[in-house]
Amino acid sequence: KKNIKKTKQGFIVQALEDQYTGGQIIDCRYSRPSHVSKAVWQTFYGYEIVLDKTFSLKNEVVLMGDLRYESSGIFFNYLIPISSKTLLFQITYIGTHYFLPSELEDEVKLLVNKLFKNKWTIRRTEYGNLLQHGNYPKTNIPEATKGGSHWGALRASSGYAFSRILQWSSEKADEIVYAKPKITSKPFNNSIQNYMDSVFLKLIRLSPDQTCKTLINFGKKLEPDVFARFMNDSARIGDFLKIILICPKKAMIKAALTWRFNKP
Repeated sequence: KKNIKKTKQGFIVQALEDQYTGGQIIDCRYSRPSHVSKAVWQTFYGYEIVLDKTFSLKNEVVLMGDLRYESSGIFFNYLIPISSKTLLFQITYIGTHYFLPSELEDEVKLLVNKLFKNKWTIRRTEYGNLLQHGNYPKTNIPEATKGGSHWGALRASSGYAFSRILQWSSEKADEIVYAKPKITSKPFNNSIQNYMDSVFLKLIRLSPDQTCKTLINFGKKLEPDVFARFMNDSARIGDFLKIILICPKKAMIKAALTWRFNKP
């Protein structure tokens, strides 16, 4: 922020010895938030690997394999084939405990060795931490357009941005071109979805075991199209009802009441 100055013509950005000017900037700066309260973190570590000639992959995608929980949150595995000889294997944690992604490395190696009997090599490593939800002080640049994960690009309940990136980009483009975002009425569905996301985040904090049960029910009892629409921000009223009916009732009611009387 100290290296950015507002002028009558726009902004001046000082980057080491270079200086840049622009009529408008989008503030997408990110650093790990500090002094976060009520945090839910997503931590992941994985490899894109190349298999030995003796192995051939089945055309199977595992998105939440070996779903398990501990007192602070849940863990699950991804296995995504890229070709007949390459795949991405990743362990993801979602919960209240912050730790370095490298702490998952040994388990990733152990599981990949178990699956492919040491006959594999690493093409690249993928890891990171995301703050899915939490309260913390944010510094903004006056008159700059707000963007990125600090300002709502991520969906808090999943930590993903792929379902929102097009809408987010369009809104930011309108904000720059027209000096303000286009005024659109929020669909009723968004209010329901935001409420359900908030309750789910509270469930993660209160009951990781019931969070696992909820996700298992999604896989076993929810039609794939319903789940896809819900994850893609395009769920219908009927989809919400189906999701509510398969959730653990007592745990969800407790999470909803806790959220309602003890926000956020």
